[in-house]
Amino acid sequence: MTESSLLSVKELRVLHAGPYGEEALVHGVSFEVSPRQTVAIVGESGSGKSLSALAIMRLTGPGMRVTAETLRIGTVDVLSLRESELRDIRGERIAIVFQNPMSSLNPVLSVGHQLTQAIRAHERLDRRRARERAVELLALVEVPEPHRRFEQYPFELSGGTLQRVTIAMALSAQPDLLIADEPTTALDATLQAQIMELLKKRQGDLGMGLLLISHDLAVVAHAADEVVVMYGGRVVEHGDVRSVFHGPLHPYTRALLATVKEMSSDDDGELHPIPGLPPRLDRLPVGCPFAPRCPMAVERCRVEPPSLDAAREGHEVACHRWDE
Repeated sequence: MTESSLLSVKELRVLHAGPYGEEALVHGVSFEVSPRQTVAIVGESGSGKSLSALAIMRLTGPGMRVTAETLRIGTVDVLSLRESELRDIRGERIAIVFQNPMSSLNPVLSVGHQLTQAIRAHERLDRRRARERAVELLALVEVPEPHRRFEQYPFELSGGTLQRVTIAMALSAQPDLLIADEPTTALDATLQAQIMELLKKRQGDLGMGLLLISHDLAVVAHAADEVVVMYGGRVVEHGDVRSVFHGPLHPYTRALLATVKEMSSDDDGELHPIPGLPPRLDRLPVGCPFAPRCPMAVERCRVEPPSLDAAREGHEVACHRWDE
């Protein structure tokens, strides 16, 4: 882990209190995010990527416990912080944008009221200056007619405008690191491109690190510098986005790419869905979690979990047969 990292994660685990004791839902996730760098965590729904993001923010639900060898935001040890201290770093050091903007906004309060509340939680401003700052933020994230939108309620705005509002709230304290958890999933393709362009533009202006959680590989290919592929609560492949997407080593990564037409290496022009379903995080198979769906699986895969090892420079993979 480098000293200049905005976020350092090593051996992150999320444990859940089950009927027979604690069970691991996320197993040994490790990565870093540096200033102006975008790291993407990808995988199917239920792979553990959003749970990992919540664990970093210490926002996991009741009955869950987060452990790690290292979980630092800058030089701050997140696991050592009390709840009051966590509230201080959320927003100022690290902020999050969720998939559904309506879940982040109160429908009975105006957009402006909610935005000024977020601003005054981190800055000592009077109401007039907080209002000015809120309008400035709405303009920063390219909300049309920001003075008018300030007075409106969430139900009066489109999905794309609402997502821009939640981004404005996340940026209100100018965090060092922004986590964007499926920020474009509910939007059409045109709005998806606009929101991602906006995030990258603001990242460049503010020097933020960006942790992007997504199942949309096409978005990740254009936006990310580094990619972490998760399956069954584990990292199965990790490296530079070009290396991983142009030379995938894990059968799961190859299968994911085959489901995206513009990224598939097959010549038949057909999409190839992955057979079967992802496992539940609390009911993983004994060996490699992908073995029941993997066309390359042998007996060793079904009984021995593979370790995440360096395959090329800056490219790690967890597969017994990656070199075959």
